[in-house]
Amino acid sequence: FVAGFIGSPAMNFLEGRVRRVGDEVFLDLGEKRRVPLPATVSAPEGTPLTLGVRPEHVLIGESTEGSGLDCPVELVEPTGMGTIVHCDLGGVSVKAFVPGVSRLRAGDHVPMRLAPGHLHLFAADGGARLN
Repeated sequence: FVAGFIGSPAMNFLEGRVRRVGDEVFLDLGEKRRVPLPATVSAPEGTPLTLGVRPEHVLIGESTEGSGLDCPVELVEPTGMGTIVHCDLGGVSVKAFVPGVSRLRAGDHVPMRLAPGHLHLFAADGGARLN
């Protein structure tokens, strides 16, 4: 609950299910979109989770390395210190903070990656923090 209103812009939240393929653990967001999770995640296969990530840890314009996170840009907000880029990730608006001035425009498509060491996992049923 608190993570949703601390910081500006606020943390992004994505709903998904834990999937395991061999040694790989990821959060399946649907529509062939997935986010790699640390191998230490102990939640069983199929567990619904909420992933939280702050806008400064949403990396756009970089290789997605097979994550399938290619997103259309919805809005570009210059803030003075940087730019907040709003992207559509399967119907969920995800905000990324880009230092400086961005040349992106609404309608552009960008690859997106979430910084692995900065993911926050919450139980989907009640929001208890899991990591």
